[in-house]
Amino acid sequence: MNASFNHFIAFVPFRGSCRSNGTSSRLARFSNLLISARSGIFAFASATRRSVACMKRAQGWLGLLAFLRLRPLSPLLRLTWRNAAGALGLLASVLLLLPTTAHAQGRLRDAEIEHSLRVMSDPIFIAAKLDPSAVNLYLVNNARLNAFVAEGQNIFVHSGLILSTKDVGMLLGALAHETGHIEGGHLARGADAMADAQIGGIAGMILGAAATLAGAKDAGIGVMAASQEMAKRNFLSFSRTQENAADQAALRYLDAQQLPADGMLKLFEIMRQRENRQFGAPDPYSLTHPLTTDRISAVRSHIMQKEDAKDTYPAAYNEMYARMVAKLRGFLESPDMIDRYYDAKDDSVAAQMARAIQAFRRNQWADAKKRIDTLISSYPRDGYLHDLAGQMAYESTQIDQSIRYYEKAVQLLPQEALIAGDFARALMARGQKSDVVQAVNLLERATRQEPDYGLYWDLLTRAYTAQGETGRAALARASLRLLESQPEEAMRALREAEERLPRSGGPLLLRLQDLKRQVEDLRRELKNKS
Repeated sequence: MNASFNHFIAFVPFRGSCRSNGTSSRLARFSNLLISARSGIFAFASATRRSVACMKRAQGWLGLLAFLRLRPLSPLLRLTWRNAAGALGLLASVLLLLPTTAHAQGRLRDAEIEHSLRVMSDPIFIAAKLDPSAVNLYLVNNARLNAFVAEGQNIFVHSGLILSTKDVGMLLGALAHETGHIEGGHLARGADAMADAQIGGIAGMILGAAATLAGAKDAGIGVMAASQEMAKRNFLSFSRTQENAADQAALRYLDAQQLPADGMLKLFEIMRQRENRQFGAPDPYSLTHPLTTDRISAVRSHIMQKEDAKDTYPAAYNEMYARMVAKLRGFLESPDMIDRYYDAKDDSVAAQMARAIQAFRRNQWADAKKRIDTLISSYPRDGYLHDLAGQMAYESTQIDQSIRYYEKAVQLLPQEALIAGDFARALMARGQKSDVVQAVNLLERATRQEPDYGLYWDLLTRAYTAQGETGRAALARASLRLLESQPEEAMRALREAEERLPRSGGPLLLRLQDLKRQVEDLRRELKNKS
């Protein structure tokens, strides 16, 4: 991925054909495709014979051309990291001749971290007059200090943003800024501004071509180059205006919830340090964002005007933040780094969690178990500690112990589908008849709450098969194949389900017919892309 200082805390508007198979599925299929193509927002498709076709397909800045189900690659944590779909974003134009670069990123899943991000973000969404339930938060496995909004009300937070911040206020500042982009409708406006830039550039290309044909070759080339540069700078100016607006909106949200803005100031100061190290003194007219020094001045002025305010962060936020940082450090960084982050005398919950994960990562299960059990004895009703213990036990092949931990976690956090799904996975690993029955109940609930998590459909397929429920198994397999963008395999599974399900299947037959419609939608989508 190309690193560029002016892409911190920004947005990438995504357009493209997401298969229409229900709101939840559409969003999740998109969220499985986590792309951070930050430095290519003005890049254009190369001037080959495919350029015209690209222009017709590019409805936004990035056309999403492939959707694949995320599969778990590494068993680390409940933060099971999953393959993001391979995808290529193209911004088609004949104006600029630079290829757009896009990189698929892995999504991280962890019940506790997702819960913490939600608790912190919902008050900000409310301050922005957004429905919190309509805004989706996704954690992306990427080391860059970044967050962005894409495809409507979807906020993507890089793990690197959380790990680069020093306190919860910095994270809140970033979340508030991204919320400002959603409230301001910047995705749709950005697409319109890009279209205007393209029109201006095309007009310049035509005039330049006419001048060239008339014999003024040098003048024609100059007109074409000038028109491209003008179109680019016009759009850059528009983007900087949006970023300023998002900053101001973020400050309003923080004020409304009586949260200090000093974290936002600290975040911009870190960005300025990196900006100076990497790029020296950049041309302010070539940036998508305002100069960080200007942003710092604006936030500092706001803080000075409120110097008598008693804004504070809720105590729970600090603990949530410390624990999510501990998990990310423990599972994503080298185990040797934990001793640098946490002093030997640090007995905070976060430090103890990090050391337990460190022992687990070093294949020292006995030590990891001792440490996590000590924490659990101090906080027996903390379901997320039981979840962490269950994950580490499962990955250490201690299946019976894993089941005991997960069982308690589900009792304490019955609403957490991710924990229920992992409990079912452990039960299926043990494989006793009663385990399979319990796993089916858990997985049916988990797939209702997380319908686009392919691992659960895979487990449910195996669980139904073990019970001899071949019709239900085929139906679950069809759902999985749809998530993998394999319409023919999905239809084959649906035919099998139709043969084996009872004619009086009721809801199952309705589900079958719904999946058939989704297969047809996917076929049309893939055909249009070919």
